[in-house]
Amino acid sequence: MERAAEEKIRQAMEAGDFDHLAGYGKPIDWKDNPFAPAGWQMAFDLLQKNGLLLPWMDTRREIEAEIIRVNEQCTRNLRYHPELAKDEFFKQVEAINRKIFDYNLSVPAASFQRKLLKAQAEFDLLKQP
Repeated sequence: MERAAEEKIRQAMEAGDFDHLAGYGKPIDWKDNPFAPAGWQMAFDLLQKNGLLLPWMDTRREIEAEIIRVNEQCTRNLRYHPELAKDEFFKQVEAINRKIFDYNLSVPAASFQRKLLKAQAEFDLLKQP
């Protein structure tokens, strides 16, 4: 279910469905951020003004981009090299899961952790037409 929702969101993003929403392209106003811990406001302001992210946030972004890249590559492989697709995908998911494991150790709270990928379930979703 989570994978299907992510795929729908990715398709909507690629189609530009989110491009005309209020606030599109504008920086997040951390002053209104209810999740910012007390005493961190100045740090968030500095990060925002300089276009930076906390290291664990940047890592999360990299992981999500890697998942999209691997899924797209697997979809192509299923089309052109189906005999190699599964083994290659499982190897790449294993590498991503190592990154997710390290990422989960670095986040400041458990609520920011990301679930590990289940290679077979993800592969089965990609095989569906």
